[in-house]
Amino acid sequence: MAKQIIGTVLRKSGEHTISVGVDVMKVHPRYRKRYTRTTVYQVHDPKDVATVGQQVTIVETRPISKTKRWIVVNTESEKS
Repeated sequence: MAKQIIGTVLRKSGEHTISVGVDVMKVHPRYRKRYTRTTVYQVHDPKDVATVGQQVTIVETRPISKTKRWIVVNTESEKS
């Protein structure tokens, strides 16, 4: 089964490409401080419906281009 991730659209670049940021909360192994890491994925948006700031569900797929390996499957409302 393919991985599914929920993230926020950071920018639109090109016709069917968006950048999605996924925040992950980590804990430092020694100091136990919590910090946030943001991983940015290049995502294929075939219907071109996602807008900046919107939350989307992305799923892993075959390579579409050099950097795109994810595709949009669902769009939610604006992140507040």
